[in-house]
Amino acid sequence: MPLDLSISDPATSAPRPAPVLEMAGVDVPSPGDTEQPIVRQVEWRVEEGDFWVVTAPPGSGKSSVLGVAAGLVRPTQGVHRLFGSDLAGLSEREQAELRLRVGVVFAGDGRLFSRMTVAQNIALPLEYHGRDDDKAVHWMDTLMEALDLTRFGAKYPREVPRWSRPRIALARAAVLRPSVLMLDDPGSTGALDDESWWIDKAQKGIGDWKAVTWILATSHPRPWAPLATRFAVVEGSKWRLVASLADAEAVLRPATTG
Repeated sequence: MPLDLSISDPATSAPRPAPVLEMAGVDVPSPGDTEQPIVRQVEWRVEEGDFWVVTAPPGSGKSSVLGVAAGLVRPTQGVHRLFGSDLAGLSEREQAELRLRVGVVFAGDGRLFSRMTVAQNIALPLEYHGRDDDKAVHWMDTLMEALDLTRFGAKYPREVPRWSRPRIALARAAVLRPSVLMLDDPGSTGALDDESWWIDKAQKGIGDWKAVTWILATSHPRPWAPLATRFAVVEGSKWRLVASLADAEAVLRPATTG
């Protein structure tokens, strides 16, 4: 059974919702070596409504942290809970039900499936979770139109402009209307307006959907600072929680002398 981590409020006696995400003593495995941690001893608590910015230089492991946070990769050690449930004690089916509530947009081209069309990539979560009813398909069509993807529906990822591929990944992540959205280095395609486009979507949502809780991994935290409520830094293999953008930038800034 999932652990009951709710906390009662003495003033109302109402249970407080469990955190969206908890990591305690978690070691995050390297992509090429699951036995070798790339980030060690992650202590992290994400509450509903938080907007976390996790920052670090490229290649430091922040993407791997997101993979574990989303429940896609098992930690090397430590306790990992999503919505109050310890993933280690759940069946594959139970874990999949929890992951319905978390959308992930991966860096670069979004890890799209090259042998599926754009429309098939976006529809994949609906089919996998048996949610491909008329209402869900209508929402998918709405997403594609809102993200200027309708014209690419029958094409394959290699046949569409590079700027559109992260947007396809966003549509795939949003098609199940998750309450938590994790973005891995959005705006990394190099287009000048990329970052501002993503920030606009974070502020306004898409159609009638907007994620409640956000976790963003980026090497460029400054543009996101106005939206952020919490900051973390990966420094070497160390995980650090910091109070502000200034503190995050101080950790990342190379030491100077003189």
